[in-house]
Amino acid sequence: SDDWRDEFALMLYETYKGIGKTIVKPDFILMATNEYMAENDAVKGWLEEFYDVGKPEEKKYKLPVKELLEHFLTETKTRPEAMTPTTFKRLMELNGVSQKTETNSFTAPVWDENEGKYENKLRKGGSYYMYLERKR
Repeated sequence: SDDWRDEFALMLYETYKGIGKTIVKPDFILMATNEYMAENDAVKGWLEEFYDVGKPEEKKYKLPVKELLEHFLTETKTRPEAMTPTTFKRLMELNGVSQKTETNSFTAPVWDENEGKYENKLRKGGSYYMYLERKR
């Protein structure tokens, strides 16, 4: 009957709700999951090759969100539709790179590709990825 079906579904739901909090994931499952995630994280390899991720006290290195995504697309030869800004942001956060909105203009080191060094330049307010220093 419908009453028994509904009661059984409720019992299953309540049992599952209680079990879900106590399931312990074995270490080998966590390690395999992390390994799989690392192997399939295109941003992680790119970051390791081209940037040093600094510490929060090293506030001077800030890169515009749009500029960094363009660097990624160019340097990895990735099609824009394969790496949307939303996906890029999520992967950057997974790799420990935070995004911050600057409301005022500020002076910060900017990597000059032609010179191969940083030069202090005025940056406008906007969204920036924090603490990334270009490897030389």
